[in-house]
Amino acid sequence: MNQRQLVYWLTCFWLWGCSQQPDTLQKKNSPPQPTVMELTKEIAETSGLACLSDQSFLTINDSGNAATLFRLDSHGRIIGRIDTNVSNDDWEALAIHQNKLWIGDIGNNSGQRATLRLYHGQLPSQPTDSIEFSAHEMTYPQAPKQEPSFYQHELDAEALVSNGEELLLFTKNWT
Repeated sequence: MNQRQLVYWLTCFWLWGCSQQPDTLQKKNSPPQPTVMELTKEIAETSGLACLSDQSFLTINDSGNAATLFRLDSHGRIIGRIDTNVSNDDWEALAIHQNKLWIGDIGNNSGQRATLRLYHGQLPSQPTDSIEFSAHEMTYPQAPKQEPSFYQHELDAEALVSNGEELLLFTKNWT
């Protein structure tokens, strides 16, 4: 299975999980049946998902794309585009933490970024609301490498997870 297929199946299972009622999730005798859904090219670089209470969800695109959030229905169809006041240097993660939406502009494949950002703002109430984000800047304790070293460093992060009072940032060690 290649990376694109893996992302596709993970997205299908995520969609299934977001669209289920709590009592359905507790049935142990009914494993999820994947539904084939084609994501549009507009979200081909999806790099984060967050379930909303109305059983829709938000996704973002990775670097090289606009700083836009996409609201999707349970079938993966775009039902709204949400403009932001920030840039997408290398968006990698999305999480809902303490009733705020967080975006991790934390990608650093080359190991050259010295400053990473976590953006946070109010959850959108409508599928096409815009969001004003505030930024928290972070730096790694060790300096970025001077020579380009794609995938040969320890200065990259990929995920955000809300866990009670904590917002956890997951880094990866390429070496």
